[in-house]
Amino acid sequence: MLEMTVSFKDLGVVLIWAAIMVAGIYVILALRRLIEVLNSVQTIISTNKLPLTELLGRLPKIAHNTEEITGHINNHLNKTEGTIPGIFENIEKITASVSDSSASIKKTISTVGAEVSETIATVSGGAADITAYINIISEVGQLLSRFFGKKRKKKRKT
Repeated sequence: MLEMTVSFKDLGVVLIWAAIMVAGIYVILALRRLIEVLNSVQTIISTNKLPLTELLGRLPKIAHNTEEITGHINNHLNKTEGTIPGIFENIEKITASVSDSSASIKKTISTVGAEVSETIATVSGGAADITAYINIISEVGQLLSRFFGKKRKKKRKT
């Protein structure tokens, strides 16, 4: 019979070659997938070559405009940094002032209303008095006309 002895060294070499073969197959599969992706990218780029060229031509201008806009925004933010709290303080003061004015207006309206009511009551009482005076004067006038009317009639008869 044939006997063969395998040493640890031989076993190690076989295992290393097997690992290299597996790694080689994995690298080949990865490279194949990479080639497919690169072909897809190349197709996309060749299809959109003109728009991409135009975009790349405009990128410096876009970058400049973006930088300019950012500078303007920072400038405006720096200018308005102290004003926003001031605006809130002004709003609080205006609100307090409006509240005070509202209370004053309410008090004034109440006072004017009371005065108008009192004036109306006085005028109503005065009107009643005037009506009474007119009635008295009318009655006195009627009495005088009757009295003088009777004297005239007596003088005419004589």
